[in-house]
Order: sequence, then C-alpha cells, then structure tokens
Amino acid sequence: MEAIFTNGVKTMPISTPAQISFPLDIPQVDVVATQHTRDGKFFITVESRRETTRCGVCKQEIKCNYGRGQAVHLRHLPILGQETVIVIRVSGFGLT
Repeated sequence: MEAIFTNGVKTMPISTPAQISFPLDIPQVDVVATQHTRDGKFFITVESRRETTRCGVCKQEIKCNYGRGQAVHLRHLPILGQETVIVIRVSGFGLT
C-alpha cells in the first residue's frame, strides 16, 4: 500500500476489509456467498453440485430438476466464537 499525502499530512489509503476463508468439508457443495452481520453472525450460503438423486419411495434415479426450494437456515458450529448459519436452497427433484 502506498501512503497518500493531503495538505502535508500522511494518510493511509482505504483498503478492502480483511477476508477469511475456510473449508466446510461437505461433499459436492460449493460456497456461493458469505456474510458477517453487524451483530456478529456468519451466514454462509451454499449450493449443491448434485444433478441427480434417488426417489425415497422407488429408489429410481431422478434427473429432472424443478429449480430450487425455499432457503433453509442450518445452525452450524461457531466460527471465532460467533454464531454461524449455513443457508442452502435445496434442489427440487421429482419423477415425471
């Protein structure tokens, strides 16, 4: 970073906030967004990479995807002592 001089006074440039990265170790899931709220909570939005699933009744492989459902908030273990929530919108699969 380079110092900026204004009227003979040395000021430091405004920088972007520090970033933190950590693995979730959840198979076939990508982190698409993270947010740290003013009240200290971490929200981690994830998305599944799975393109198929098995029917809970007949066990048939389902490939038809009907988009994503409502967001589900899952309480996770704390990060740096702060409440952590994983947000996932589950894929909607169905037999045709």
